[in-house]
Amino acid sequence: EKAWKFLEPSGTTGFLSMQELKEIVFNVFDDRRSVIMSLEDTESITAQIKTWIQVLVNIAVLLIAVLVMGTNGVDVWVGFTSFIIGFSFIFGGAIKTAFDNFIFLYGSHPFEIGDSILVGETRYTVERVLLQTTKLSHFGQIRIMQNSALRLAEPLVNLTSSKEHWLKCDYIVDTSVLTEGFLRSLNGSMEAFFKDQEETYKATFRIDHFEFLPPLKVKLTLLFGLPFSPSQLRRARIAHSQAARHFAETLLYLGVKYTAVVEYSPEGIPVAH
Repeated sequence: EKAWKFLEPSGTTGFLSMQELKEIVFNVFDDRRSVIMSLEDTESITAQIKTWIQVLVNIAVLLIAVLVMGTNGVDVWVGFTSFIIGFSFIFGGAIKTAFDNFIFLYGSHPFEIGDSILVGETRYTVERVLLQTTKLSHFGQIRIMQNSALRLAEPLVNLTSSKEHWLKCDYIVDTSVLTEGFLRSLNGSMEAFFKDQEETYKATFRIDHFEFLPPLKVKLTLLFGLPFSPSQLRRARIAHSQAARHFAETLLYLGVKYTAVVEYSPEGIPVAH
């Protein structure tokens, strides 16, 4: 039953095209490859953690053995604490960073191998995850990023695990067009457009007109939702373009035009705003 869900057609025809079948098969093998690499990276990180634990256990056993042999406990404790202080000065920062990275990767678990993520304004695909670094691909360009930098990145968005997302379109028009009838017609046209394409768009949308610009301009912002992951970049761009085009066509149909205010400089040169 779970396997058949991969073969559900995405369109309204009820059939699965060869291109869709090809993409499904490729995605299955990509997921299999990601799982294998995730297991390898997890094993590598676990081995490092086991090594650190083994070192601590060996030190504790050595300390107990020295005490059992009748050595002065005060001398042993002074020597041991001196060793710990020196060790912390040399490796304390590295151990703290590694521990923070471990909690970041396996506590919050922000991404997995194969996920598409957004770091700041740049889009990446996760290739490998190690304790200190993460291997990322930016449209084929490989980048190695410190996990400490990823922990501080704002924003860090997992596009693959996101089930939906919102986009916007901005148009600057004259303030004189902002009448109740104009906004009612504009909202009605966009509502009908989104309702006719329920598989591509969410039913909820918003048109904002709060930002005024000189001289006598206002920014119309169309905000609309897409009911699928932003990792589907091609599908999202097509949906964005279609919504923006319909929004622009509706503005033109309602008689909206962009006018420029022409002023003249002291030299008599026209300056458009």
